[in-house]
Formats: sequence, structure tokens, C-alpha cells
Amino acid sequence: MKHLPNIITLIRVAGSFSLLLCDVTGMVFWGIYGFCGISDMADG
Repeated sequence: MKHLPNIITLIRVAGSFSLLLCDVTGMVFWGIYGFCGISDMADG
């Protein structure tokens, strides 16, 4: 359980890099963007 914040951060970093490959007007972009925001709040 003590590694959970690190795992969340690594997933968020991967999501941030994947945003570079997505179209800004697409739903995939906004889904990943929302997930990264929520995971940032969960991570603290």
C-alpha cells in the first residue's frame, strides 16, 4: 500500500505523454485529461 502513490504518479506521467498523441477535440483526449486530473487529486 505504501507504493500506491508512486504507481498513480507513473500512470499519470504515461497519461500525460499520451495526451501529446491525441487530438485536442476528441473524447479520448478529454477522458485521459480528466483521469489525470482525478488521479492528481487522489495522489495528493
